[in-house]
Amino acid sequence: MERSLVTTNAKHITYKKPPLEITILGGIRLDGLDRLRTTLKIQVEHLAIRHNPLTLVTNED
Repeated sequence: MERSLVTTNAKHITYKKPPLEITILGGIRLDGLDRLRTTLKIQVEHLAIRHNPLTLVTNED
């Protein structure tokens, strides 16, 4: 199976490249990108890892 990026639902973005599947739950807000808070689900075959919430911060001076 090939890799795929599914963005048809802005609240549930999925990237698949077997055996890896990455899902961004809740979508991405385009305002305030200096701080991104989202739920990230990473699945490798039958093992799922979910981190809620995940905060990504940039500190550019």
